Amino acid sequence: MIALIIGYGSIGRRHYQIAKKSKKFKRVYILTKQKISKPHVIKRLIEIDSINPDYIVVCNQTTKHYKTLKYLEKKLKNKKILIEKPLFEKFKRIKIKKNKIFVGYNLRFDPMIEYLRSKIKGKKIKLLSLSCDSYLPKWRNNIHYSNSSSAQKIHGGGIENDLSHEFDLIYFLTGDYKILSGTLKKLSNLKINTSDYLLMQAKNNLCKQIHLHMNIFNFFTSRKILVITDNNSIEVDLINRKVIYSNKNHTKKINFLKLTRNFTYEMQMNSILKNFDYKLCNLKKGLFNLKKIANFRKKCQLFV
Repeated sequence: MIALIIGYGSIGRRHYQIAKKSKKFKRVYILTKQKISKPHVIKRLIEIDSINPDYIVVCNQTTKHYKTLKYLEKKLKNKKILIEKPLFEKFKRIKIKKNKIFVGYNLRFDPMIEYLRSKIKGKKIKLLSLSCDSYLPKWRNNIHYSNSSSAQKIHGGGIENDLSHEFDLIYFLTGDYKILSGTLKKLSNLKINTSDYLLMQAKNNLCKQIHLHMNIFNFFTSRKILVITDNNSIEVDLINRKVIYSNKNHTKKINFLKLTRNFTYEMQMNSILKNFDYKLCNLKKGLFNLKKIANFRKKCQLFV
């Protein structure tokens, strides 16, 4: 098979490394205007006609995703296309009939998420709390944070887009949900013109209270999920790779293996290539996440 990576920023480099490592591809092309010393580099999307790739990863700027996907749908047929998250910078309607589209919510492939999902499936939940703390200047090594798309609203940046994994995980773990209120602000002195702090309250049929809290100016790195039911509490620590399971009788700690840097991305790619759709975020679900983020922004206008 032939692979094509569209965009060669930090995430594009990662997808290129994964595809090159795989034995499934005889050739991996890169579409970029950068001057790089790699074989099989193309400069323009129109050159895709001569490549005829089987697997395509779209990881250029988020604001270019929609136009790129429209072009691919027009030119190609029966291809598997992975769009890095978020699908677009904001909700846009699109019809895809000729190709299979997936969105890069690779955290679905973390064994800890699968463990949690199996433990809470179909159960009534009193509280689902998700939190994510990180420091934007440490995200990328190849570019200063202030010049990245994450720092610029015009390029689709903002915490609600950059950390939209958590929006997807709420749906993946408990299904559709109703957003009740939200706060979206810039609180730090980082040199960005986008939001860096997010707080959301929601609920659904399975869960009475859903809380989401995120920021990108914390020098501590943390990513946790807490679930409380009538019978137990489960805390998932995705950074330190451990789960604490507790009820009125005992507390149990479970240590998970530390994943290699690209593990969830590799699992995601393999699932796409093998047509194993169970965990994948397809186009419909990617659009669902965009609708929720758009709804969240509206709630913030009312409650901030």
